[in-house]
Amino acid sequence: MRNLTILLSVTGLVALSSCALVYDYEGYGGPGGTGASGSTSSSGSAGGNDGIGGGGGIGGEGGVGGKGGTGGTGGAPPCGVEICDTEGTESCGAISCSSLGWAARWGALDQQQVNALATNDTNLVLAGHYTANAFDLGGTTLPDPGGSGSSAFVAVLDKDGKGLAAFPIMGNIGYPPRSALGLAVSGGTEILVTGYYGALAGGLDPDVFINKMSFAAGSPQLAFSIQFGGDGEDKGIAAALDTSGGIVVLGKVSAKAAMSVKPDVDCKGTKTVLKDGMFVVNYDASGNCKWYAQFEGSEIEPTAVAVAPDNNIHITGHFSKTLRQPSGAMLTATATDMFLFELDGNGTVLSTLAPLGPEPGNDLAKVRPRALAFDKTGHMFVAGDVLGKTELAPELGSLQKAAFVLAFEDNGVMAWKQVYAGDSQSGGPLATGLTVGDGKLYLAGVFSESIDIDPSKPDGGLVQRAGYNPFLARLDIAGARGDWLRTFDGGGQQGTASPFYVRMIDKEVVVAGSWIKQIGVSQDSANGILAPKGDGVSDPDIVAAKFK
Repeated sequence: MRNLTILLSVTGLVALSSCALVYDYEGYGGPGGTGASGSTSSSGSAGGNDGIGGGGGIGGEGGVGGKGGTGGTGGAPPCGVEICDTEGTESCGAISCSSLGWAARWGALDQQQVNALATNDTNLVLAGHYTANAFDLGGTTLPDPGGSGSSAFVAVLDKDGKGLAAFPIMGNIGYPPRSALGLAVSGGTEILVTGYYGALAGGLDPDVFINKMSFAAGSPQLAFSIQFGGDGEDKGIAAALDTSGGIVVLGKVSAKAAMSVKPDVDCKGTKTVLKDGMFVVNYDASGNCKWYAQFEGSEIEPTAVAVAPDNNIHITGHFSKTLRQPSGAMLTATATDMFLFELDGNGTVLSTLAPLGPEPGNDLAKVRPRALAFDKTGHMFVAGDVLGKTELAPELGSLQKAAFVLAFEDNGVMAWKQVYAGDSQSGGPLATGLTVGDGKLYLAGVFSESIDIDPSKPDGGLVQRAGYNPFLARLDIAGARGDWLRTFDGGGQQGTASPFYVRMIDKEVVVAGSWIKQIGVSQDSANGILAPKGDGVSDPDIVAAKFK
């Protein structure tokens, strides 16, 4: 089969339809062999020699055995990865792409940025920041926050993309810039959001905020708000809710001095001075601090937190140089390596992933996980990006980028890994979102120039397109084999691209992110081409879509 090459200009779109399917010739059964001795066979085994009959009794010789029969024909090749929204109609019918339920773009002049997406069975919630102007968000209005600088926001929509409420948060505390970075929702109406605000005028000395609120009848009700920080840049990065309604927040600390002169966190009467590195903090459902754990290092970037079905906490991210655990145990990295820790209900580290980072002498290599998810049985999945030659992806070139997915059994043992690269030494995909639903993995992110979702075959799932482009892929949960790949036409956007996130809502999949240029979410639908709300040059808008 051919590679699929799509080159689209910034100002014009090529109308494409249907799907192209790639066959898996490695799995082809091949022709059958010769039948077994003395009979006709439908198997593919080799046939036997002519048999010789037994010795004759009194009065005659034994007969000659019959020839073996002809073997059956091998099976048809299984279906490969289906490339959605592309030219051609090749299909074996076993796999079909999702169809677009709805797509929307919201924004105004200046910046609107989505940093987090969360869902339950009835609603989707967005969090991020925006600057200046009020704008419509699904039929409701996110108001002008007033003043200058960015403001944090939360927006609640129903499963059809209708806005139920949109509101700025932390507007009366501290100074801009303010931004919401981490988000979680319960199965009911509880919303947990974390991020940062400027503790000093001019946005200096950012501090952490943690807000828990409920949403009912279109009006958010704040349950509690917690703020803390030291003498440097402190941010809440990711959030999760446990089964009892308790909250877990993962964050980053950048202290200006090796030792601060003031205690920065008070948890159950224990005062902790913030150090360079990251933190994990656990509160009960009423906002009472249960424990606080600090990991030290000057170049630690936490990215994701999740609570497993057994209520243990898992955190991931990446670091350079050193990472000191609360126990004093040390991890070291020659370049940029990932970390993955499991903590129990008291904040004690139970397990640590062995390094998967740079090979010796490759100081520019990076392994950066960005998303973490569990299925209902306790299997864990981690997605992110890798640059250069590493233990995780030794086959990459020194400057080549790729997305990766890791799967772990419920006992913490790695079950499999998959690496999805492009076809060049400089471009490739970055995985920024991951979720589990209906027995499948859904992977979201962005790619530059090319992405190959079926790397085991030379032309298996390769798509080439100029500039940056978002993507959504459905993967088999048993080994991350691609079912289908949907690439969004990014309008030739150059230079930068924001993450895209993915979640399930009921049994359908929702993606959300931010984009500057015109974006084609689906070429099969007139509603799938979304023009900029801002200037289309430097102003990102909010983009969301649901597929069914």
